[in-house]
Amino acid sequence: MPPCANTTAKSMQETQGWDNCFGNLYFETGRFKGDKYVGEFKDGRGHGQGTYIWVYEDKYVGEFRDGIAHGKGTLTLADGRVKAGIWENGRFLYAKKPTPTLVPTLK
Repeated sequence: MPPCANTTAKSMQETQGWDNCFGNLYFETGRFKGDKYVGEFKDGRGHGQGTYIWVYEDKYVGEFRDGIAHGKGTLTLADGRVKAGIWENGRFLYAKKPTPTLVPTLK
């Protein structure tokens, strides 16, 4: 994926025009001040694979849709707790159980 124009933005207004590209967004003001998003963008919003880090050190790594955690992802809280699994519209739905490894038997 190509880099977004200017690669780094300080507000959502600066991501306008970022489409199908990879960039960095660091919120300098407002409600999200100090938060960071690094990843894929579509229509100026985080979309695809990315990492969002809150100012208080919680971190989500995974899939985004329209700027919200959506799909497979892992949220690691600042205290070390982890929620890994499936997310929908920013809400944790369920843990994704690992697929058992099949070991072939010899005959």
